[in-house]
Amino acid sequence: MTDTKQIEGTSGTISVEEGLDDWGKVTLTVSSPKFNHKFSVNKTNDGFSFFEVGVTKGKVPSELSSRYTTAYLAKDAIVTYINKSRESPSVRRDKNYRENH
Repeated sequence: MTDTKQIEGTSGTISVEEGLDDWGKVTLTVSSPKFNHKFSVNKTNDGFSFFEVGVTKGKVPSELSSRYTTAYLAKDAIVTYINKSRESPSVRRDKNYRENH
């Protein structure tokens, strides 16, 4: 079961998909028009009850490379990061290409 919520950000809508993995653990996927990749929140595999942020492409930003006690704290950190960030260079490049071709 997946639940999708829309959050109004500073420059567009942020989409948050909430679901359960095969073992019944909460997983969150956050996407924004500012980035070409998606952010994910998953439980750590170290035996402790922490959550961490991952990205589908590239490296996790240093502002988000931490452990969170709940998935929702990690989601809030991602939303704050997205709201404070500018569009990624790849999004700007793609937008310029579409406008000029």
